[in-house]
Amino acid sequence: MPSMIERVKEYMRSRPGRDAVERAKHMATDRRTRDRVRHFLDRWRRGGSRH
Repeated sequence: MPSMIERVKEYMRSRPGRDAVERAKHMATDRRTRDRVRHFLDRWRRGGSRH
C-alpha cells in the first residue's frame, strides 16, 4: 500500500493534479484572495474568533 506522500505525488503528476496546481497559482495572484487568506491567518494566529 503506497504511503500518503506517494499518493499525493501520484495525484500531483496526474492531469487533475496539474489543473489544481494551475488554479492555485492563479488564485495566489489574485489580490482579494491574498487579502482573505492574510486576514484568516491573522485571526488564527491571535487565537480564533477573539477580537
